[in-house]
Amino acid sequence: MTLQTLVVGAALILTQTPPARPLWTISGYLGGGEGGPGASMASHLERVGGFESKSVCFYVGCPDFPRFHRPARQWSVALGHTLGRRLGVRAMVGAGSFGWATGEGTSGSITRHWSATTVSAHLTYELPPAQWLKEAAFGASFGGGPILAWVRSGRGVPDAYPTDSSSEVTRLGVELRAAGTMWPGKHRWFFLGLEAGYRFLPGRTEGPYALDTGSGALPSFDVAYHHFTFGMVTGVRFPFP
Repeated sequence: MTLQTLVVGAALILTQTPPARPLWTISGYLGGGEGGPGASMASHLERVGGFESKSVCFYVGCPDFPRFHRPARQWSVALGHTLGRRLGVRAMVGAGSFGWATGEGTSGSITRHWSATTVSAHLTYELPPAQWLKEAAFGASFGGGPILAWVRSGRGVPDAYPTDSSSEVTRLGVELRAAGTMWPGKHRWFFLGLEAGYRFLPGRTEGPYALDTGSGALPSFDVAYHHFTFGMVTGVRFPFP
């Protein structure tokens, strides 16, 4: 593939004929994730040592420490606008958990959690829906762009005592998302589907943190804020004005 072919292909995409009327999209996302700061802290507790044990058994297994809980209860809402037959833009705002980690052993115990509020802007590309079923069409969309995250770190389990926050940081990164969608009915104004994404947010050094029980402190460690997301997306599309 020559450079001239790439330039011509890009020009065709960017100069596509727009629809007769502008199309707007309002959508919502709800899901969880994998990785992030909780995983970083659990790995650090293993390296430091003294935080590995089993909890008291109550007839149903014995959880091992240290352990981390994946990012969960993440949500976002988006407003999108078409630029052509395939290209578009969207602005998104969201919030949710970035996960939490806990360690317990001879050195004492410690639990921390992370959450974030995010704002992002995407350039999107949408494949044309294919009529696989009589009353439903299936398509796919891709998007990516900058994301700004306000990350908060606190002591203890989220939504339980104690929940004091001791760390706040703002991170600018990149977010990528891909979704497979279904458009039920003939008019295709409503859609739902599954969406997967990746957020790259630069990490930083956190700590040292005082232990919840026991003496001493958890040494400083490098926290990775980047993580994968996966969940459900639904929304509506309509012409305006």
